[in-house]
Amino acid sequence: MKKLLDCWDWYYRIAIDNTIEKKVFRWMENLCDLEYKIMEEVVLFYRNILSIGILVDQIEEMPDRAKEFLNRVDRMNVQPLKTPEVLVQWFHNRIQVLPVDKCIKDQLHEILESSASGQEISPVYWEFCKQLFGDAWIQMKSVFDDPQYDDYEILPKQTLIDKKHKELFHSIFSSVTSNQKLISQYGKSAIEEFDLVIEEGMHYGEWWDRDLTNYEKDRLILFENAQSVREQDYFYTILHEAYPGHGQFYNAVRNEHTCMDHGAMALVEGWATYCEWHSYPSSYINVIRHNAMVSLRSSYRLGAVQRSEKLWKQLLQTGASEAQARQSLVYATQYPGFTEAYYLGALWLEAVINMQHKYTPETFLQYLKNHNKGVFFRLW
Repeated sequence: MKKLLDCWDWYYRIAIDNTIEKKVFRWMENLCDLEYKIMEEVVLFYRNILSIGILVDQIEEMPDRAKEFLNRVDRMNVQPLKTPEVLVQWFHNRIQVLPVDKCIKDQLHEILESSASGQEISPVYWEFCKQLFGDAWIQMKSVFDDPQYDDYEILPKQTLIDKKHKELFHSIFSSVTSNQKLISQYGKSAIEEFDLVIEEGMHYGEWWDRDLTNYEKDRLILFENAQSVREQDYFYTILHEAYPGHGQFYNAVRNEHTCMDHGAMALVEGWATYCEWHSYPSSYINVIRHNAMVSLRSSYRLGAVQRSEKLWKQLLQTGASEAQARQSLVYATQYPGFTEAYYLGALWLEAVINMQHKYTPETFLQYLKNHNKGVFFRLW
């Protein structure tokens, strides 16, 4: 029985993709009863999500399966998630250029139109989170649901770096992996050989574990925009993606005798976000964490329209392009829990490491190495 669930975005595909659903249930057969029950709760929540954003993304990626996906949608009989007004015309335009038949486009346009007055997922999502995070939930909620997190803060001005990004990476990576304070927190670097790729893009970086790809080695992609990056963004991206973040996580917990859910974003991204917040204190990272709490509080307290307006305004004020702001809005409104997973997973780690002192970062990785890895927070 395969012990790796190697589809990193299965939460957002399971509602419309029968192949993914079967893969998830096969993987669940490896779990103990309590783990299986948690996974049933996760599947139940995400299998009932109808999002025009997810639907268009999946059909864009696999147009030959469009009819199959829409047949699943017909059987779901659920209201689509609410789509913010600022995204409606953009989705109409995307639908128009999909390489599919007109009847499929018409169905997608209808779903999009109905999503303008669609479902508010927030109350259901937060009840799901309360159950998921168990005993730590009260501590987590007390942190982010604080009036000090009503408004976003502006990041400190950063220096632009416009050359020698590979050389700079190797200098930073060497420095952080030999930093004795970090080693005492997270353990010695477990990262071995990996490929480094610098390419143009709107994002910051991505670590691709070799179990998720056909590559022989792990792969780190760092993005530049117009051949430049901002200094603090670059530095903290390396912490998040490599050491002590994703690269350290995957290589420290790897164990072929245990199960691993690569779609467990609150665990995988939560770890990397915790590392980003707690490795090198600075005014920059204080603002990053503050704004993460604002995002959670907004998600918890505001409806989709209010939250979208607030986020859109903040992103444009802080220098994001319209394309970047739009993509953030898609994840915030069309992919329930996607953005929240980064921050909630990090807050759970703060609760069990910094407040309860149940683990250190290193002992948590040691624990995970010998246990099944998923969103099993309430069992830990």
